[in-house]
Amino acid sequence: MTNPHAEQIKQYCQDWQETDEPWLRWQLKRDVGDWVVLSNHPAWIPDIEYRRKPDTIVVNGIECNAPLKVAPKVGAECWLAVEQTPEFTWRDTVYDLLRLENGLVCATSEDAQALWIAMTAPLRAYVGGGK
Repeated sequence: MTNPHAEQIKQYCQDWQETDEPWLRWQLKRDVGDWVVLSNHPAWIPDIEYRRKPDTIVVNGIECNAPLKVAPKVGAECWLAVEQTPEFTWRDTVYDLLRLENGLVCATSEDAQALWIAMTAPLRAYVGGGK
């Protein structure tokens, strides 16, 4: 039986070749659902979720997870960083590719919502400031 984390372990080993503290690039999911940065090498327990920390960007002074840079597989569920963060299915259409190129396609609803908030922060500050 193969380890369910086999692919992640390979990626972790690549990280380890680049840094003496590869665990700082990784997270595990606690029971309550929050992702937590590791403080040491992962134990790769089968029932625990692990992931490489998402890349982040700073938009208008707000750090958020970066939108997707590479097209997902056809049929993958994605979210748009627009006001109501709609979920859509990636079909690799010209519209999908334009959204990707413009940095609007996110892996999760939370990422899309955070990116939308960051992108619109100056407008909300302007309107909220009564100018």
